[in-house]
Amino acid sequence: MLKKLIFAAPIAAMLAVPGAKAADDTIKVGINLVLTTPASIIGLNSKAAFEVALKHLGGKVAGKKIELI
Repeated sequence: MLKKLIFAAPIAAMLAVPGAKAADDTIKVGINLVLTTPASIIGLNSKAAFEVALKHLGGKVAGKKIELI
C-alpha cells in the first residue's frame, strides 16, 4: 500500500500543476540539492556550477530566458 502511495503521489502532484503556456518566454529549471547537512558542500558547489553555466549561456537558451528556481 505504501509503495503505491509513494508512486502515485508525485504523479498526482504533476497532474495538479497547471501546464506551461506555449507563449511563455521563460523556462524555469528546478534543481533538487542538499544545502543544509554536512553534505551541503556538494549541493552548494552544484548550485554554483549551474549559476556559472547559466551566466556562460547568457541566461538564455533557444531565445528563451532561463530561470533557476
